[in-house]
Amino acid sequence: MVKEMRDAYLNEILDVIDWTVSVILWAVGKHFQIALKYCSDQKNLRFSVGNMNPERQLNPNYIQGYGYDGNIYPPINIGVQRVLINPYQPVQLSEDGRQEAYYCFVKKCEDSQMRAETSNSYVPPVSFAKVSVGDEIRQFYLNNIQTDAMFSEKMKMVKDLSEYLRSFCALRAILLTGSSVTGLGLNDCDMDLCLITPTPRREYYIERHLALQTLQACYNAFCNPNSPICQHQIITAKVPILRGKFVNPWGYSVDINCNHVLGIYNSYLLRSYVKIDDRFAPLVICIKHWAKLKGLCDAQNGYLNSYSWTLLVLNYLQCGVRPPVLPSLQSLYPNHFNANIDVLDINFNTPFPYEFRSENTQPIEQLFAGFFRHYGCRVNYEMEMISVRLGCRVPRENQISPIWIEEPFNFQNTAQSLFLRTRFVRLLREVQLADWQLHHGASFANLCGIHSKTASVSQMNS
Repeated sequence: MVKEMRDAYLNEILDVIDWTVSVILWAVGKHFQIALKYCSDQKNLRFSVGNMNPERQLNPNYIQGYGYDGNIYPPINIGVQRVLINPYQPVQLSEDGRQEAYYCFVKKCEDSQMRAETSNSYVPPVSFAKVSVGDEIRQFYLNNIQTDAMFSEKMKMVKDLSEYLRSFCALRAILLTGSSVTGLGLNDCDMDLCLITPTPRREYYIERHLALQTLQACYNAFCNPNSPICQHQIITAKVPILRGKFVNPWGYSVDINCNHVLGIYNSYLLRSYVKIDDRFAPLVICIKHWAKLKGLCDAQNGYLNSYSWTLLVLNYLQCGVRPPVLPSLQSLYPNHFNANIDVLDINFNTPFPYEFRSENTQPIEQLFAGFFRHYGCRVNYEMEMISVRLGCRVPRENQISPIWIEEPFNFQNTAQSLFLRTRFVRLLREVQLADWQLHHGASFANLCGIHSKTASVSQMNS
């Protein structure tokens, strides 16, 4: 009897233990399911905290103590906290997963008021726009774009300079290129000039010695007291230029090259895109202004040059929105836009032999915000090349540069100055932060740090 009671008592104890263990296992399992669901919601984004194995520092994707994978957002260091996106067990993230993970993290940075490792300042708080972002963009564009009077003045200066130089060196023409003729120049933009010599066109790209000789002759001519150019010097870069400044009352800075006709073809192409859709120019002006304020439009310091930012905007309008805002003119009209045309036959004022009207009716503020969303999370920079010539992104073969932006005519990388991955990580982070701010109600003024929505460049520089 006692034995039976003892066995029954032990069975009850075992039942209680079994029930307790079951409850514990159920609770653990429930939490595990929640954890799995969280990971699923984050699209299997894997985070690890702390230092990595030192052996992984030899990996080329290892940046400033963190691993980096081009398919996902780069890591951010916030004070003593280290959050690492692990590239050594790669996962494919959807667009929503990347956006959600990044937004949550940036919000955490903002709430904690912690300084990002590669940021120049704290994550700025978002202020809700009291006016339309589109109105801000249009107003900023109108306040700062080069006027017709300025363009006419520059053309007169080019004519006078051409007459002056013809007595010192053999010239076919002097052509104004760059932002002054594309319709993308500000009211204080420098002048870019191309001297065309009687050299056969096939030798334009190989006669660097001739270019230096011609620029030296111009330099000597500018030493005369009645020269229209002062403060001049020759810069023997990959493309030699003579840099100077027009005498008063003009005072424009000028860069003069010899037979670098690639700039003329590019200027003509961009001018044609500006004519097609009136949203293109304001977007370029405002996005480049934002990039300059962030220090990202600075090739000398290892970031992108101004031309690369223009191509980014152009390619986004070609393939980053549906329906596209701009076509690929080189694909549609290869005989009209190619490097085999004599530059003297190019007339920037020639009416188009075609008509293109986009079916895209998105307001400019949506396109502006979409630019940062597109390049913040939709582009796979390690696997894709940005091609304005084809009007799309295509698989890239060269994996050395963090980003490849194809030059439309010679097919080289216009982003060669951005060769450090640390620079690329900071650029991408600033783009993603701007995306987050805009999609949380920030104005263009708040994004750029402008206190007045009608502020001009000269006002902000003063």
